[in-house]
This record gives sequence, structure tokens and C-alpha cells, in this order.
Amino acid sequence: MVFTKHQEPETQERSLRKELCSCAHKTTPLISNIMTTQTVLVAGATGYLGNFLVAEYMKRGWVVVALARDPQRAPAASKILEAEATKPEELENIMNGVDLVVSALGITRQRDGLTYRDVDYQGNMNLLNEAVRAGVKNFAYFHVLHGDQMRSVAMVDAKQAFVDELLKADIESTVICPSGFFSDMKDFLDMAQEGRV
Repeated sequence: MVFTKHQEPETQERSLRKELCSCAHKTTPLISNIMTTQTVLVAGATGYLGNFLVAEYMKRGWVVVALARDPQRAPAASKILEAEATKPEELENIMNGVDLVVSALGITRQRDGLTYRDVDYQGNMNLLNEAVRAGVKNFAYFHVLHGDQMRSVAMVDAKQAFVDELLKADIESTVICPSGFFSDMKDFLDMAQEGRV
């Protein structure tokens, strides 16, 4: 499912329009075949989905900035930025000249004491705040299917809290709600067995 929020001129009231289902709003294709010098910043670039996003944008001719805590794990990109999204001071001015931010940022196997609220919510809020400050045109976020109905799950609640803020923000946005990534299923089973989800 994909939801897109369109920005209306300041003189008109902003409205939300559902395109494919009830999860996200979009204004422009998430990945375009148009050969331009558009720049995309991919947050969560070292993760399963982030690796694929970076590769696909590179293949389509975009200038790709991969945001990573550990640049050694980052996929091949036009530029690799070392920063932690949970530390807003590390994000200052990194989005100047960026046209699109795509965030696949979230906890799956993180073991450094950060919570879902720290990363899935606040880390993404820090990215969003910097994107708005820098005048980025579009912000795309990978959420979960029916997240609004699963707020009792800590991970989903943190993601949904971010989506709630994203849809209110003064930026065009796309929220992608896949049913899951099969590579993650074992991780979720392990987390459930440990009582983490």
C-alpha cells in the first residue's frame, strides 16, 4: 500500500488524497526513469531494503547519498555520509541540494541500547526536521501494513507516531506500507520469542 500527501499552494487548504489504499500519500514516483541530476538521500542504507534502494537509484542515474552509521557497511553510492539519525547535530546541513529523502531507517537487529522510539520515531523525526529546514521537496518513508491498527506493538507504535507527524509536516510525502520483507521474518520470530515485539 502507498499513500501520498500532495502539497497545495499556500493560498489553498492542504488536502490528503488516497491513491491505492489507506496507508500513504504520494506526489511523484518513488523511483523515476527520468534521467536528471536529481539527488536522493537514503537513510537506513546499510539495511536490507536500503541496499536495494541505493542500487536501484544508482542504476536509474540519480545522485545517491547513502546515510550510514558505519560507512564500511554502506553499499556503493555517489556519496556515503557517516551520521547517526538519532543525533540531530550530525544531520545539520547534510540535505542541502537533496530533492528526495527515502527513509528505510528502523531497528531490526540493533543491540546498542536504543529503543524503537529512539530510532523509528525520533531518528526519523530528526531526518524530517532537517529535510524541511533544507527545503527538500519530497520525503518517502517505509512503514508497515495496517500500522495504524497495531499501536499495541512498540515497534509499530513508534513508526506510526512518525507517520502521524510526517503527514502533518510541510513537505510532500509518500508512505509505503509493505506487508513485510521476507528476509525479516526470522528476525521477527526471534524478537517475538524474546518478548521484544
